[in-house]
Amino acid sequence: MDIRKSFVLHVDSLEILDDLTDEQAGKLLKSMLLFYRNESLDQLDQLTKIALKPFINQFVRDNKKWEERAERSRSNGYKGGRPKTTDNPNKPAGLSRLKKEPEEPVNGNVNVNDNVNVNDNVNVTLKDKQPCQAIAMTTPQKTTQAQAIFDYWVSAMDKNPQTSKLTAKRKKVINDRLKDKYTPDMIMRAIDGCKQDSFSMGDNDRNKPFNDIELICRTGEKLESFYVVTQKKSNNLKGLALKNYNNMKNIDLDQL
Repeated sequence: MDIRKSFVLHVDSLEILDDLTDEQAGKLLKSMLLFYRNESLDQLDQLTKIALKPFINQFVRDNKKWEERAERSRSNGYKGGRPKTTDNPNKPAGLSRLKKEPEEPVNGNVNVNDNVNVNDNVNVTLKDKQPCQAIAMTTPQKTTQAQAIFDYWVSAMDKNPQTSKLTAKRKKVINDRLKDKYTPDMIMRAIDGCKQDSFSMGDNDRNKPFNDIELICRTGEKLESFYVVTQKKSNNLKGLALKNYNNMKNIDLDQL
């Protein structure tokens, strides 16, 4: 019988040491070593032999289990490794693995009806009902009042239309003023007023323009302050035109 290089001592079996003297306990432990070395046990006294007997029975059982496991490992090695796990979790043949449920096959074909409702009530009609691999549909964006006002501001302020965007913040203040019953025409005139204000266009001690549409439409009062600029200039032009007209009436054409 092949003997392992180590053996197991169960705690409950060692309770016998409590009934032995230190000398007797030492003899018992040494007798275990003699057994594993396959040396003669004849020289042991009767008490030590009696105490050793249950340990020998345990060693034989444990060694038999060890040999059986070793033989299975050798056999599996010849066959290419440990057998795969079984479907019975109560009798696993190796390390348990998570079973992954088979996924439903993905069908690359997309069925499209004749009429496809898209946001903004855009209907797309397809002549061919045959399934297709993929269909990309873009909804034409309706030009809103906020977008039209923003585009006007971009043009009036000579902004780059490629880099100037109607952000959520800008859109919000424009829509807020529209909700306040300011007309798109009034907002555009306020943009013109900001354009005509040298301070807002950068002629200030900071050499920085303050002409963003978000600033123009930030509040109703701010919007009106820029709108007044255009009204004053319009009134000045009307006054100058009337003055020139009156002066021309007093001119004697015969004297020219």
